[in-house]
Amino acid sequence: MFVLTLFLAFSTVIVLTPLVRWASRRLHIGDASTEARKIHKGTIPTLGGIAIFFAAMAAFFASYTFSPEFAQLVDKGLWAVLLGAMLICLTGILDDVVNLNFKTKFILQIAVALFTVFFGEHRITEIPNPFGESIALFEPFSSLLTVIWIVGICNAVNLIDGLDGLAAGVVGIGAATMAVISTLYGDMALGLGYAAIAGATLGFLRYNFNPATIFMGDTGALFIGYLMACLPLFHTPSATDGIIWIQVLILGFPIADTLLAPVRRLLSGSHPFKADREHIHHRLMFFIGLSHKHTVLRIYSISIVLCVAALLTVFAMQSFSAHGTIAIYVILSAMLALGTIGLRRLGYFTAIVRRPIAKHLKPQLRRAKDALIDHDIAPKPFYRRKVVSQQS
Repeated sequence: MFVLTLFLAFSTVIVLTPLVRWASRRLHIGDASTEARKIHKGTIPTLGGIAIFFAAMAAFFASYTFSPEFAQLVDKGLWAVLLGAMLICLTGILDDVVNLNFKTKFILQIAVALFTVFFGEHRITEIPNPFGESIALFEPFSSLLTVIWIVGICNAVNLIDGLDGLAAGVVGIGAATMAVISTLYGDMALGLGYAAIAGATLGFLRYNFNPATIFMGDTGALFIGYLMACLPLFHTPSATDGIIWIQVLILGFPIADTLLAPVRRLLSGSHPFKADREHIHHRLMFFIGLSHKHTVLRIYSISIVLCVAALLTVFAMQSFSAHGTIAIYVILSAMLALGTIGLRRLGYFTAIVRRPIAKHLKPQLRRAKDALIDHDIAPKPFYRRKVVSQQS
């Protein structure tokens, strides 16, 4: 049933995406490269998320029809998630068509998250403790943390949807891994849900990988982010195995990029929610010098490493149950250390520490200091070539 669910979602999105692309062009709904931060050229049709939505929903419906375990999961509250998925998809369509401002979109996301928490009746109820029993969360902290989790993952996926095939590939890899992990835990119903997401997103890459002929838009990014946030809340038999925290590791790249974005913007004197060209994938392209396609493939490899780390964590928890939580923190710490090294290599620490000082200087000195900073954090190969050309 697992393979059939994945194949159904995969084949459905393959068939529907060209139709959605045609309709998007006819309705003149597309993403034009009119802003400096845009990477693509020309106008690319959006609303590809509609094809992902119907592909995933078709797989969910098939699972509900032929899998008693999945039908039971739907009756226990997953129906609220599926209804919330429709609402978040509508929010994305509105944003893709009329370009909602951030506040409106954020309020709508919170509303959908609140609906899911109170009608789905599944929340984050505890936090793993490596030194003893898990820390129980009581209301309203449990509901508050769950809402933050749902809204946060929605925006994390949305923020990395800046290159062709990036969000679809990262989520597809993560969803496929979570399907395997759910199966290892004996939760077949949850595995079917993740298989539907994996099939829909990986199939969408047929049209979304560089050079993309259609974007998923906020419609698709919010939808798949919402499902990835909600599904682990329904893990059975309990949350003591920390499956939701394993998913934090799997989605480590979009989560790290999302947490880093407002911090670096505030420290550089910009609005924390103002779009820019300083995300990790931008840095890989413009600072390291990778091509569009190679940047996406590099981030895929990072996601695969995180997924392998998550699988190792699961094996460690099942083999050494008494120290399973410690294994989570050890592997998370190792991934955090590697991530810190990567961010330093991308020049984030130099830019974050030095640029705030420059804004207090006079305009002439500020421009001079910015030039020195840019010169200082420039990639060394380019710097050396510049020096040689000056000497010659």
